[in-house]
Amino acid sequence: MTRQLFAKLKGKRGENKIVFTDKENLRKVDFFAIPEISEDKILQFDSERKIEDDEWFYIELDDEHREMVKPFANCSQNTADMNPVLANDYLSIEAVFKIHTEEEIRRIIFQKITSSSRIESKTFLSFGDHPEITEQKNSIIFSNKVDAYFDGRNKIYFRSFSTIRSLFNGIEDYYNEATDEEVQKITQNPMLKFAESIKIGVRNRKRIAAILADNNIRLDDMDFQNQVREYARRYPEIQLETNDDGKFIIDNDKHLESFLALVSGRYYISEITGEKMEAKATEKLINLIPNTGANE
Repeated sequence: MTRQLFAKLKGKRGENKIVFTDKENLRKVDFFAIPEISEDKILQFDSERKIEDDEWFYIELDDEHREMVKPFANCSQNTADMNPVLANDYLSIEAVFKIHTEEEIRRIIFQKITSSSRIESKTFLSFGDHPEITEQKNSIIFSNKVDAYFDGRNKIYFRSFSTIRSLFNGIEDYYNEATDEEVQKITQNPMLKFAESIKIGVRNRKRIAAILADNNIRLDDMDFQNQVREYARRYPEIQLETNDDGKFIIDNDKHLESFLALVSGRYYISEITGEKMEAKATEKLINLIPNTGANE
């Protein structure tokens, strides 16, 4: 069995990078291991249900939704072409994931990295043979916690949907639809100007429900709203127009889909191709690399 440790970056880059592939360093993270999950402690995901500390939700992936784990699983085969994680990636690391490969089955465990996991600069009084002062900078607290586990076949296990939602593109399809009251929270949001006749589809209702359950997406917060507007200005290709009051104009379900992708941070620029991408089916928005005439 081979094991490898990678980091998923957030933001514009959104790529995966190598942390460790050598046995010596991987032995040091043996504590980050595939969880033992009892059959009597698993429940099919239901966003209305709460689980106990020793229970796990699972979702079963069809062929279409297996695409959400391919960017991770493919890392084990492409390490020669991948970049190593660097010091300046510290603030961009969204998750650490470990791949266990055995007989071509690639099982993957994920740990979400949050702001509370980061140590930018702290001083400690350490006790070894004698007390001493030590400093820790640009570090991540890495524990044995597994936030998500892909079994290598067709199931993802997890405990908190909001924790893992940003890791898997398309996972909102497994969320319950938003209620009419929840939809109203979006249609009445001060950032948006909705057309009166708009009909919101099932998939967007599921996305709305997932977004409202995510504590990191603060739609009523003024600072967050300003961040969203600035983010939108960097991606005019999504064609979300604003009115004189600075509100996003939502005339149809496609406009709403673009807005929901925007507040979820789905748009980024590929470092490899220089293209603007949307992280759901990697749709190209515009090629930013100038035409050099090499192919003419």
